[in-house]
Amino acid sequence: MSGGSDSAIIKYVKDVADSLGQVCAVIGAQWGDEGKGKLIDLLAGEFDVVARACGGANAGHTVIVNGKKHVFHLLPSGALHPNVQVVLGAGMVIDVSTLLEEIEVLKKAGVDILPRLHISAAAHIVTQEHKERDAKIEEERSNKIGTTKRGIGPAYGDKALRVGMRMESNLQSPISNCLVSNIAEFMNDLIKNKKRILIEGAQGVLLDIDHGTYPYVTSSSTTVMGALQGLGLPPKVLHSCIGVAKAYCTRVGEGPFAAEIQGDTANRIRERGGEYGATTGRPRRVGWLSIPDLQYAALLNGFTCWNITKLDVLDEEKMISVEVERGRLGEFPGWQTSTSGITSFEKLPQQAQSYIQFIEEKTGIPALWIGTGPDRRDMIVKSI
Repeated sequence: MSGGSDSAIIKYVKDVADSLGQVCAVIGAQWGDEGKGKLIDLLAGEFDVVARACGGANAGHTVIVNGKKHVFHLLPSGALHPNVQVVLGAGMVIDVSTLLEEIEVLKKAGVDILPRLHISAAAHIVTQEHKERDAKIEEERSNKIGTTKRGIGPAYGDKALRVGMRMESNLQSPISNCLVSNIAEFMNDLIKNKKRILIEGAQGVLLDIDHGTYPYVTSSSTTVMGALQGLGLPPKVLHSCIGVAKAYCTRVGEGPFAAEIQGDTANRIRERGGEYGATTGRPRRVGWLSIPDLQYAALLNGFTCWNITKLDVLDEEKMISVEVERGRLGEFPGWQTSTSGITSFEKLPQQAQSYIQFIEEKTGIPALWIGTGPDRRDMIVKSI
């Protein structure tokens, strides 16, 4: 793709969107914060519905459009598109006050989401007591998890204990105007009516409650199967699944991080990448890309392609390390020239092309989307 305007990339996205099929999922392949929001925002205009299935306000998705920053915690990033229906699935735990704040922020920005917002009656509610309990548990435990203290774990705990409160019991306006009594029926009716659905994953695969780095994980399923479960969709309807990974890696909170780096290199990458939590503001831990982690994420999700984000953050590095096997780092020469805003793969420095091709070779999955900057237009879309 060539050109550097919103209209140029949006036109190209239109040209390739059909290949993604009726139902496409976008899933984080690392520990979250991979940059899923930008791709969701780009793709959402080509779909009828954008849906979040699991997680809560511990997620933070950032979209920058024309220099203006939008941060979402509960609403999907695709909510900025005025003609797209928005769904919050049964697998979510919802802090109603946070949701109302996000609705109001969008309204002030000229985006009225209420008429097109659909919330599962079966989604659970996060209460103030959950948040207080979350903070207390984190303070008292010997092995700190590093939670966001947003009450997510206790809310899911009450759900598992069958003592939680669901959205069907919260009938206060204006949320009551958005409730859908059975999200599974609603979603499957969309399928029958040939509507296109874009599923927005939250957090990342390595934080999955079953398959992540337990106990340093979130409290929900972050894989594509968890997303389908949270929306009441059968696996057979999924046509494509895009795995999103940074060209390096970050992690918020405690837990293992084999390729983590310290010192000046970590600080440089953190500052260039703006690696501070969208939800908590905490500095993210920084490390190199891990091929085994990407292979594992692909195994669990069946990715059809990669979106490699923030390639430009590595522009200044003389040498770039990669965990090529568990416990073994390899080194690649850096390109030390700006890739910011490049929208054609062929125009990337040869070393940057080789880096992307190495990821493709080792995972067996093409990198069809490559982020080269923070704005919507800063994306390479390779031909399929």
